Amino acid sequence: GTKASEIYEVNIMNNNEVYRLVEGHFETKAELWGLTSHPTLRRIATCADDKTVRIWDYKSRKQIYISDVDVKCRALAYNTDGSHLAIATLDGKVLVLSDDLTATIAKVTLTTQWTQVIAYSPDGSLLAVGAHDSCIYVLE
Repeated sequence: GTKASEIYEVNIMNNNEVYRLVEGHFETKAELWGLTSHPTLRRIATCADDKTVRIWDYKSRKQIYISDVDVKCRALAYNTDGSHLAIATLDGKVLVLSDDLTATIAKVTLTTQWTQVIAYSPDGSLLAVGAHDSCIYVLE
């Protein structure tokens, strides 16, 4: 195991091949904050103080995508068809990433206070964000 929540297997019988078996969020005194499930696939997404968003296959229990978003994250939500993921951040922004975390679809600054909760409307047309400035922001 490692300080970064990883477990490796080293095959000393076959050229010291290294396999990462387990990985996770990590930063000194960091916390995991956000968790959401994909609406149609066997996936969950997480975000944390380590400034990463990660997508996991919950059947295999393996991480399949990771993105460094350069800001501590507090909450996240898939849109209704699972094609993108909205992330609420500690610095009052909302990021919208593609479902494989490779593209930034939108980046909006809402407040100077941290955002704590984020959710799509049932029809997916609105995105609501709750922040520590005592406001709820509704985005189209």
